[in-house]
Amino acid sequence: MKKSEKITYDIIQAIKTEKYKADDKIPSENQLAQQYHVSRMTARNGIIAAVNRGYLYTIDGVGSFVKKHEDMIPIDINAPEGFTARMQRMNKKPSTSINQICLKKVYHPLIEKFQCTPQDECLFFERVRLIDDTPVILECSYINPKYKNMISAENIIHSVNACLREKNLEQGLIHKEIFSVIPSDDIRSKISLYKDTPIIRIDYHNYLTNGDLFEYSKVFYNTSVFQFISEIHP
Repeated sequence: MKKSEKITYDIIQAIKTEKYKADDKIPSENQLAQQYHVSRMTARNGIIAAVNRGYLYTIDGVGSFVKKHEDMIPIDINAPEGFTARMQRMNKKPSTSINQICLKKVYHPLIEKFQCTPQDECLFFERVRLIDDTPVILECSYINPKYKNMISAENIIHSVNACLREKNLEQGLIHKEIFSVIPSDDIRSKISLYKDTPIIRIDYHNYLTNGDLFEYSKVFYNTSVFQFISEIHP
């Protein structure tokens, strides 16, 4: 275990055992550096990792404090409710920024899933979801070539599912695969993450009731903002 990882681990354990409680100030970078016989940068990296994992928050010029559990935004991975509706219900200001929209050749793993040929092109879009103007989610989505012409930029900004309803198509099964990943530099820069911080990636396979895979998405969540829960919905 690296020295910075040891600092992160000890901070988190102290929070879990309630040595540090909500809003308590933890030792400063200098104090941790002296305690662990490391550089100030190493101590800072240990704190940053705890921040990115949702255990701390920082105030510039003041220090780092234990984050209240309820401050994190709960994401129910089984909820049918969309991002915009969920954030509005929580009195947050959601918005969407589109980084890219283009046609792409269907790459190999999706050819069979989309039931298409290597010559077919799918609609690809990359969008960032923001909460109160802070980027927190990166979505990279591929639309089945069969349905690529029905999606507009306006749909991507607001709701792809609304477009389905307009076309009298019904969403069916949603298959989700959940991973813990170390994001690339490109992904980090788009949702304001620190280097080497593990985050949650959920791969969504969105099917229609006719059995077609309509959309495949890789979604990266800033885990310093989100608390993941799983509830059973009737």
